[in-house]
Parts: sequence; C-alpha cells; structure tokens
Amino acid sequence: DGPLDSVSAVFHSGYGWIKSRWIKKSGLLNWEVEIPPGSTAAVHLPVELKEVKLDGKAAKGMENGGNGQLELGSGTYHIDGKLLNVQ
Repeated sequence: DGPLDSVSAVFHSGYGWIKSRWIKKSGLLNWEVEIPPGSTAAVHLPVELKEVKLDGKAAKGMENGGNGQLELGSGTYHIDGKLLNVQ
C-alpha cells in the first residue's frame, strides 16, 4: 500500500452537507470544499502546500503558505497548490 492519492468525504451537519474532495497528482493538490448555507469553515491546509490558489486566484495571505488556514463562508470552493517535498 502506498500513500493516498485522493479522498472524498461528506458529513451532514445541522446546517446541511459539508463536502471535501481532493486529488494529489504530480506534486499538485486539487481540492474542492463545499460549505453549507449559513455557516463558515476554517479549512486547514497541509504545511507542504505552496502557491495556493482559491478559485483560480492567489489566495490572500497564502503566497508563502500563510498560516495554513483559510476562513471561508458558505459555498463551493476550489483550492489548488504545489506540494513541496511530497511524492
């Protein structure tokens, strides 16, 4: 067995479904997060994730990895970045 290359998870909260799905390939991470209406989420990023983009744009405060956390409101988000020192 090798390292995980993808994960998909769902959880039904009091506000609705929370969904998370990511794929790791060729040193890149593609992550989709869905946060239900009326709620917020602290999305914790891997420390190895650099050049973080949120919905195709540089994530504010995450240029050099930031504090490894994004505060997001309800909606669906696409997070992309380069994984350093990860095979």
